[in-house]
Amino acid sequence: MAIDMTTSRNIRRLYGYNFFTALAITVFCNFVFLDKLLLRMQIDLELFGLIKGCMFMASAFLYMAFTPLLQKMPGRSDRFICIWAYLFRALLPALLPVFALLTDNRTLLTWSATVFLSLGMTLAAFAKNSLMSLYRLVLPEEHFNRRVGMMNLLISLPASLLGVLMAWILDQYESADTRTFLLIFTGLQIVCIFFELPAMFLMKRLELPDKILKNPPRIKGGLWKPWCDRAYVPILLLVLLHGFVAGAWSAYLSVYFLTICQFDMSALVLAGLLLSLLLTGSLPFSGQLTDRIGYRRMFLILSFGSLAGGLLFCFYPGNFWLLIPFAILLWDGNISLFSGCLGYGLYAAGSKLAKSELTTCYISAFGLCRNGGIFIGSLIGSLVYGLLERHYQNAELFQRYFWCILPLSGLLFAASLIYRFMNRQRQYEN
Repeated sequence: MAIDMTTSRNIRRLYGYNFFTALAITVFCNFVFLDKLLLRMQIDLELFGLIKGCMFMASAFLYMAFTPLLQKMPGRSDRFICIWAYLFRALLPALLPVFALLTDNRTLLTWSATVFLSLGMTLAAFAKNSLMSLYRLVLPEEHFNRRVGMMNLLISLPASLLGVLMAWILDQYESADTRTFLLIFTGLQIVCIFFELPAMFLMKRLELPDKILKNPPRIKGGLWKPWCDRAYVPILLLVLLHGFVAGAWSAYLSVYFLTICQFDMSALVLAGLLLSLLLTGSLPFSGQLTDRIGYRRMFLILSFGSLAGGLLFCFYPGNFWLLIPFAILLWDGNISLFSGCLGYGLYAAGSKLAKSELTTCYISAFGLCRNGGIFIGSLIGSLVYGLLERHYQNAELFQRYFWCILPLSGLLFAASLIYRFMNRQRQYEN
């Protein structure tokens, strides 16, 4: 199917926007950097999961609160949010190391970390959900999953390449005093922020359909529609459970590698780069396969792979060579081949199955379930870590922690299995 000139221009602008935005948020979108910063600030480890969970929960609730306003101005409000939200999303977390340079009060630093990171993640959620709405408006329906997959190629790859360089620079200052480390960290973050300027310019030039702009849909009762849509509720449940898994694993995985395994930051970011290459390279094919075999079968395959990765890691903790299949299958629930493709598949499904006249409402519900799942998963991780910390230490503590959160992957697989054999509610939900 031929693509008209307007759509072709929009696709190029969206590619460029994703490219520069990915560079702008290189540092704080990577938990390796965040965990290292919190460790250098001497934040209580038991609070790591809680801080990360609050980042996601605050963003989900605030986005839903603003949904009625956003729905009244579809397209225009989404474009405005994408222009400004990522700029402040990159700027706000950069204040955290600056604040740490001004005080060493642990309680104050903990609260500032929670507030700055939560506000930054809230802006990221606004931008990401609005970007999903724009995809729905300007991308052609034909091979939608493949196009979304190709778009995500430029989200992770350049950020990972730049992240490896920045992690290597920070590794050179590993033995430096805390003040010097924080100054270098702040400088690297400021460099990233400047990449957002060309992204803002490209988003401003995005061309929106005249029909959507002239006839905005009504919001009355729309907030409840996704929760009453029998074809959409299973997607909400799956993304909630996927959030559980991602939140619980990402809460302490990097901490384990940095403190127990003594891995360098650059090694972990490089591992993330290799996983991103594997993931992003497979996304177009994953999208094509999903179009062919359907969401249900694809979710079942991918969730089983995530569970298998967790079992592998728990049975053989600390074995370097077994980190490779674990990384491919699960890693932190976000960027591995299996769990990452599952996340992007849910993202595409949440967009495609949304009713076009209430896209913002559906995306709001989707974001609430995803971020709510990550919040609960992170909170569970923080509670489990706190309980285990009273009885175990060092490697044994983390070994038991990973065993305790493994059932979350089992719940995700069980839900995918049930969804596979549910009655289909829509003809195109295959």
